[in-house]
Amino acid sequence: MMREQEASGAGHTTVELHAAGPQNPTPFASVGAGDGGVTGEGMTLEQQYAAASQGGQQNAQAGSAYAMSAVSMGSAAAEGGSGAMQHEWERLRKFQEELNRKEKMLKQREMELGKHTSQNLNWPRHVPCIKPQVYHDIDAEITPLRTKFMKALYSSYYALCLLIVYQLIVDLMVMLGDDKKENDDDEPDWSEHFGLSVLYLLGICFGFMLWYWPTYKALANRIPSGYRMSFLGLIMAIIFDIVMVVGYIGHGGLGILFTTGVMDKKKSGSLGTMALVGCICWFLHMMWLVYAFYRVRKYYTEDVVRHALPDAMRNAQAGMASALGSVAAGGGGGGGAAAGGGRQA
Repeated sequence: MMREQEASGAGHTTVELHAAGPQNPTPFASVGAGDGGVTGEGMTLEQQYAAASQGGQQNAQAGSAYAMSAVSMGSAAAEGGSGAMQHEWERLRKFQEELNRKEKMLKQREMELGKHTSQNLNWPRHVPCIKPQVYHDIDAEITPLRTKFMKALYSSYYALCLLIVYQLIVDLMVMLGDDKKENDDDEPDWSEHFGLSVLYLLGICFGFMLWYWPTYKALANRIPSGYRMSFLGLIMAIIFDIVMVVGYIGHGGLGILFTTGVMDKKKSGSLGTMALVGCICWFLHMMWLVYAFYRVRKYYTEDVVRHALPDAMRNAQAGMASALGSVAAGGGGGGGAAAGGGRQA
């Protein structure tokens, strides 16, 4: 900045030069002109202009250095944050690739298993007048960690079939057995009890369709929605076993009430013993089904998590990409602001 000042009585003009700086302007020198000559306080006018130009260049260099420092700091911070994010992203990417590989293997296995046609139907086996209706292979369709439980559940189905037949035999023997008292008015209707035990033979088919097969397919397909019928069937099977354990006389079961009635009304003590054995077997079968319900519920939880994990991974990847974009945008904005500050300086 140049300022002209006239001093009265001195007969000369003073010119001051100031270099604009970041704070208040600082005068470089004063030059006086008067009586036909140009005088300066230490420097001529040309020298003053040269000094002012040099000071402006120094200020510009200092501002540029400050701007570059700010850009470097912003870039370093962005690189440090994005480095950690990039490492986490890489880990998630590898994990997702592993999941995709396993999912591809599982789908391939399901496609191979889905090629079973009517020629592959193998259950029930060796039953007269009944052709195989379904494909049943625990080792091929059930995962190894669940194979042992599924085989135990399959054995419990056969135990149910044997128990129903055993119950029929005992009820028949009780109906034909001699009573302790002749013409007893309080004698139970053993024939009605036997008739219902014959009806329970249908439980051999219903047991397979109601709770065993839905549980088998749920564990084979590992789809959470497929467990609904399994839960419903197991609950109904547990209720049926409870009725058999109670053993109301006239309802066909070898339960507690039936066993006490046989011991009280029949001469043969072996009939009471056989009824007691059947009651214990029904109780053990009921407890096994309760345990099976607990295990199936555990497998259901595992399959729910397995199906939810890919969605969670995709959401995590989307969030990570958004975070990386925000970090990059923040670093670029900081560097641009710093560069703008340098240009203003």
